[in-house]
Amino acid sequence: MSRIISILLASLLLLACGDSVDEPSDAGGDAGTDPMDARVPPDDDAGRDAGDPDGCVDVTVENWRLDNMDDVSIRYRARISPELGGEPWDLYLDFQRYDTEYVGTFPLGEGQDDNFGGCARCVVAFFGTMLGRGYFASEGTLELREDPFTQKLDATLTDARLIEVTIEADATGALISTPVPGGACLDLAVTTVDQNFPSPGWTCPNEQFNDDAVCHCGCGAWDPDCGEQCPFPPDPSCDPTPLPVEGCGDGEICTPEGMCSVTCDHPTRVPCESGVCGFSADGDRCLTPSRDRIDSAALGELCTPGNFMCGVDSESFAMGICDDLDEWLCRPICFSDADCPIAGESCYTLFTSDRGFCRPPPPSEG
Repeated sequence: MSRIISILLASLLLLACGDSVDEPSDAGGDAGTDPMDARVPPDDDAGRDAGDPDGCVDVTVENWRLDNMDDVSIRYRARISPELGGEPWDLYLDFQRYDTEYVGTFPLGEGQDDNFGGCARCVVAFFGTMLGRGYFASEGTLELREDPFTQKLDATLTDARLIEVTIEADATGALISTPVPGGACLDLAVTTVDQNFPSPGWTCPNEQFNDDAVCHCGCGAWDPDCGEQCPFPPDPSCDPTPLPVEGCGDGEICTPEGMCSVTCDHPTRVPCESGVCGFSADGDRCLTPSRDRIDSAALGELCTPGNFMCGVDSESFAMGICDDLDEWLCRPICFSDADCPIAGESCYTLFTSDRGFCRPPPPSEG
């Protein structure tokens, strides 16, 4: 998998536009600057130190923060000291999901991590959103003691040297880093960070986030401790037992929104005292129509686009799902094809659920 221009630019342009996670006020650069401008560092001697026999600047970093995350990557950053050429630069630990390891000790500048174009564990420095030129790790080691995708960064960088590179797209659109002949370089002091990085909106103490001990609910954001305890594929030594929930009452579960919700049982018709009995990835629970996208459409009617469940019966059970592939038609819930009332329909099971909705076969082609 190669790193494609559009993906990376969109991600780092969010940084400039203020949509990234925990954006510092002095990031450098601005949204009006072309991120692919192959910009020379502001001072030709910015990466050289006459006191260093190798001509590299000795640097440290501080103020780690979660910079950006999505379903295929997570990126942390810290401010480099001293400034380079009088301008603020940042060090990034950028992790891209590949079929590889993310816990262990990894040599920098070797194997998969030898180029910005395909690194899984990327150590790189940029000024603001200037992606045309930066510094990329060519040697040293990165030790990771926790999976960085869990929003925990427990890592040590040792003997890390970053060399000046240009970054340009090749014929396939992948961003490739090329060392600058005679370019500048940075020598990073041994750096250790052991820190949790809660999601935006988290209101409980930071140390409670993803602490591997308790599911903290009602903290303003989802706590990963409330989810599955064993990642896929599961480690045989992993204990799948859910962690205890703190903040919810008896008969409540913690929803993916990080809120406590009363449970019900949709298949056996155990109702809610209030609200509508429906289901989501975390199981059957009592839903609030205005908050949880419950539509007023009856089975066979059209839902308002964007809503999820529909067909609420007289006992407040949602009996349908809004089909976003068929004009948001409210279709009946099913567990198997046998539950579908119309001949020829099949049960389209939803991801992460044991049930779905009845859907007719696709129209024949030709």
